Amino acid sequence: MIFHQIHFMTGKKRPKIWVTKYLTAEERRDMIQTCGEPAVLLFDYYIKLASLNEPEEVTDEKAAHFFGWSWQKAQRYRIKLAKAGWVDQTRYTLRNGNKGITYYLGQEAVKAHREGVNHR
Repeated sequence: MIFHQIHFMTGKKRPKIWVTKYLTAEERRDMIQTCGEPAVLLFDYYIKLASLNEPEEVTDEKAAHFFGWSWQKAQRYRIKLAKAGWVDQTRYTLRNGNKGITYYLGQEAVKAHREGVNHR
């Protein structure tokens, strides 16, 4: 039902981004019960970053600055989201030296990633 994937490469190539669908009301309630209200704000922030033409690397410090939180609070809720299967990431380096990060947002995307299913 939900599939969010953000993929970008650093270097000279333009970023590649895939974003589809958003949280339903039921999914928001589940996330609040499982991870807390700040986790929903953080997840929405990740979705916001996905919509940028030039996406930025997601860091706890940047999220904390955006919300006026401490970086520890942003880290705590990112870890809660990851443990609950809402977010995950993969870092990689290509042969030409370009580095990239793929972010997985949403339970279905994270589950597929962890099971080794490629949705590209």
